[in-house]
Parts: sequence; C-alpha cells; structure tokens
Amino acid sequence: MEEESRRIGITDGLSVLWRPSQVMANVAADRAVLTGLAIVIVWAIVSLLAGIVSQGGNLSQLNRELTSNPEISSQQAREIARAVGTFLPVLSGVAPLVWWIVISCLMYAATAMLGGRGPFGALLATVGVAAAPYAVLSLINLVLGLIATATNEPTAAALFNTLGNLLGLIALVWHIWLVILGASLSRDLSTGQATGSCAISCVGCGILLVALVFVIVIVAAAAVGGATGSGGLGFVPAFSR
Repeated sequence: MEEESRRIGITDGLSVLWRPSQVMANVAADRAVLTGLAIVIVWAIVSLLAGIVSQGGNLSQLNRELTSNPEISSQQAREIARAVGTFLPVLSGVAPLVWWIVISCLMYAATAMLGGRGPFGALLATVGVAAAPYAVLSLINLVLGLIATATNEPTAAALFNTLGNLLGLIALVWHIWLVILGASLSRDLSTGQATGSCAISCVGCGILLVALVFVIVIVAAAAVGGATGSGGLGFVPAFSR
C-alpha cells in the first residue's frame, strides 16, 4: 500500500482529467492527501501569478472609476487602488486552499447525513484532485493575461476575458462532477447520494460566500469612507442607537 501511494504523484492526479474513475478510485483507496494538496498548491501558485499579471489593467480601470468620484482625490484613489492591488493577488493565492478545506468539510458533513462511510482523509484527497480543472484553467488565464499585457489591445483583453469566463464555467461544472465522483468512491455512496450531498454542500457554500461578500463589502466601504473622510457606512451607527 505504501508503494502504491508513492506512485500517485501530481502527474497521476492531473490525469484525472482524462481517466477520472480510475484515478479517483486510486486516490480514495490510498488517501493520497499529498497529491490533492499538490494540485491545490499548483492552482494557488498559478492563480497568484495570473492575478499579478492581470492586475495592471484592472487597477487602471479601478483608478479611473475612483477618480471620477468628486469625493475622492487622486491621492486617495491611488492609495485605494494600491491596497486593492495588494489584496486581490493574495486572495487569488489563498482562495484555492480555503476552498479545498471548506468544500471537504461541507462534503464530509453532507455525506454523513446521507449515510456515507469512509475516512475524511480519503474525501480530502479526492476533493483536492478534483481541483485539477481549476489548475489547468489558472494556467490558461495566466497565458491569456500575458498575451493581453503584451498586445495591450482593449479588444483582445475583452475577448480573453469572455473566453476566461466561459472556460471558468466549464471548469466549475467539471470540478463539481469530479467532486461527486470522489465523494461516491471515498464515502461509499451511490452517484445519486453523492449528488445530493454535493447539492447540500452547495447550499452551505452559498451561505458562506454571501457572508464573506457581506464582510468584504463592509470592510471596503469602511476603507473608502475612511479615505474620503465621510466616516464609512452611514447605517453602522444606527445599530448602536
């Protein structure tokens, strides 16, 4: 078993893209958590690089939008854009690791509700390997970002952005299917039960994302309010009255 686990490396994990059932079965049986971790780390590193490459155009657009606001000075706009430019690439690099852990925990709880049996390590490994489509997507986005930066053509940037969104949708569907397959194999569930557990997890993930977006909006609004001297969100004092 130990020898078999060593054979499941990152290249074997990435081969889940063209032989999913066989790879997922091996990953679940051997609890190849390191393989899942390696794929998630590749996704995170490439996403970080892609975010750094693409942030130039995004920050220029953000700076133009901020400077068009009469309440924000040019200096304040640059400071806000610089803060966003630091935060977004870091978020791109950290998000895959957070996604891996959160989805694994939600799937483990959901599969337990539906009678799933099997160790958490096996599920954690399969969810990590299921991120292979996102690792490939990040690499494609990095290449498209480099081309857009080199050409410096707004039309090309818009075209690449649309293509990236389309590929992102494909990667999402592919990822969900692999997560369902991995849950079925690692938790001894039927495909229908694994699909149901994924639906439950999606609801939980949606709630967490809404809460996260709400927190980010509040923090961003407070930061902008502090930069403009307007005191942040107007409704915040209302809660203390």
